[in-house]
Amino acid sequence: MGWDSNPRYGSPHAGFQDQFLKPLGHPSSCHPSEDLPPYKQDMATLSSGRKHDISSAANLLFVRQACTSSILNRHSFQGRIMKQQANLIRAGQVIEHDGRRWTVLKQQIITPGKGGAFIQVEMRDLKTGNKTNERWRTADSVERLMTEDKEYLYSYTDGELLVLMDPETYDQLTVPVDLLGDQAPFIQDNMTINLHLVEGDPVGIDLPPQVTLEVVEADPVVKGQTASSSYKPAKLSNGVKTMVPPFIESGERIVVRTEDGSYVERAKD
Repeated sequence: MGWDSNPRYGSPHAGFQDQFLKPLGHPSSCHPSEDLPPYKQDMATLSSGRKHDISSAANLLFVRQACTSSILNRHSFQGRIMKQQANLIRAGQVIEHDGRRWTVLKQQIITPGKGGAFIQVEMRDLKTGNKTNERWRTADSVERLMTEDKEYLYSYTDGELLVLMDPETYDQLTVPVDLLGDQAPFIQDNMTINLHLVEGDPVGIDLPPQVTLEVVEADPVVKGQTASSSYKPAKLSNGVKTMVPPFIESGERIVVRTEDGSYVERAKD
């Protein structure tokens, strides 16, 4: 979904659209230079002295100002920094550290035998492309940059690049495969993904939370085993190894989480 409709952040002008743009017959998206009459025409109408036209033109001027302000607010949102606890770091996020901006590729919370838990993060410098690993205590505070989210369709992989398509314009965009981090094996043809952008630059990708895959290898069912028994290893059609209940056999389709490949349920299709 695009930034405007992203429930995590809300829309800065959704209420304004519903209250003013739609009743006036204007599109719900804000494009003042395209959707609204020219400014000179508004002023001419205000000078004409006709009550109905004056009211209409005044409304349009208000809409123009509010809409323009909304767009400016939307773009200024990108790159805004917020504080969050280190244990909330996830792949695809952008954080600011040591004066540089980094895309999170992988993260893992580690609980040692002694001492408190910490999170180990693999990340890539947005400017140089260099990778590094950093550790924080889970209660530490980190600076996260807000991003714009835009929907794309995955077309195919070309070497180290993903080829995406804008579903509205059909324009193609290529981004590095490693934006996916550990989720790379779970991307599928024509899958709708969320691309994270900061000031127009792609910095991360979110896949749907679950996908359906075929089990290509699994130990046979052992008589007497139940769903509550220990899980057994299995290999999926994308090459990922996971653990499945004892009743799952080779050739079956199962639903797994794209975050870590863990089993969810037997597919219903």
